[in-house]
Formats: sequence, C-alpha cells, structure tokens
Amino acid sequence: MAVSDQHSDARMSKVVQHYEKCLIADGGDSGQLVGWRNSSSQLARFGIIRQLVDGTSFNSVCDFGCGLGEYLNFLRDHKFLGTYVGVDASLEMVRRAQALHEADPNASFYQNSSPKSADLIVASGIFNVRLDQSNASWRTYVESTLSMMWECSSVGVVFNVLSTVSDLSKRKPNLFYMSPDELIQLGLRFSPEIRFAHHYGLFDSTIAIFRT
Repeated sequence: MAVSDQHSDARMSKVVQHYEKCLIADGGDSGQLVGWRNSSSQLARFGIIRQLVDGTSFNSVCDFGCGLGEYLNFLRDHKFLGTYVGVDASLEMVRRAQALHEADPNASFYQNSSPKSADLIVASGIFNVRLDQSNASWRTYVESTLSMMWECSSVGVVFNVLSTVSDLSKRKPNLFYMSPDELIQLGLRFSPEIRFAHHYGLFDSTIAIFRT
C-alpha cells in the first residue's frame, strides 16, 4: 500500500480478506493457499524471476507480498544464502510463514503494507487481484507501489502482472490486466536497464528493473 489514507486502508483490507479466505480454504496445495491456481504455476513464476535476475549480484531480498514464504524455499533450493525478508499485509500469512521457516536464521517476516529495504525487491502476484476497484484506480496503486519498491531497493525490483495478451473469454472482472507495452513503458520510467519475459505460457508478464 503506497499511500496511507482511508481509501488505501479500505482497499488493502479487502485484498487481505480475499487472500485469507484462500488460506482458510486450505486445499492442501501451497500455491492455492495464497491465491494461485496451484503450486506448479507459482513455482514457474519463481523460475522466470530467477531467469531475469540471473547474473545480478545481490545479498538481500525483500519478498513483498510473501504469503507463506514459498519464495524463500525456492531461493534456498537454488543456493541463495543471503538475507531474506518476507513482508505481507496479512498478519495470518506472516504468522504461518514464521512458523514454517523458524529454523532459517537469515529469514524474517513482518506484517506491513510497505516493503523493507533490500538489494532486490521481489513481488509475485500482488497486483493481480483488484476486486471492486476500477482499472484506473488500481493502475494508480500499481504505479505508486512500484515507486515505493524502487526506493527501497539498491539493486532493482522484479514483479509480474497479468497480461492483456490472453484469452478474453477467460479473464475475470475482479482481476487487473496490463498490456506488455504498458508494462515495459512503466519500467522504463525508472531505468533503461530492464529485462522482460512474456514467453512462459501463464498469461502474465514479468519485468525486472535494475539500477544503472
């Protein structure tokens, strides 16, 4: 949440309620618990993020909208030994993530609507669910949140957004979509050093924006 005002608080409260309903549903699949179709699609997006930051040096990661901390598992599986900070607006998500990862001495979790400072800020899926917000309002939220992420990063940011290059009949009215062109132009506002992926068949785009 980029702006601390009554409207933003109400918007984030609704989003938190949405994800906590997913958590309560508990279908046994870790991806479904945090709103993805399944854990395979969640892991596939982590893989794309890894490809886009490949070759970039970073020692700390803030996972903004961390859910249950599955990205921490992914990082450790791929030999990242640095500091991980998970941030989520849902206190229940944070509590569960802390319990799941309490044995990791280099990981911490916080309830917050703002990211913590880190070399790399990662956000997977946080812009997808707009609920009853208008596209214009949610677009403003996306842009302001990205600005906040950028200010908290020393190396760069990477995130994904649902793509308008998708099957129109399968789109949902409560989700937010952005065209690849729009996303690239948004990234270029911050830096000319961007990497972009749209080839992986999950109907979203991922962009990494690096400091020069």
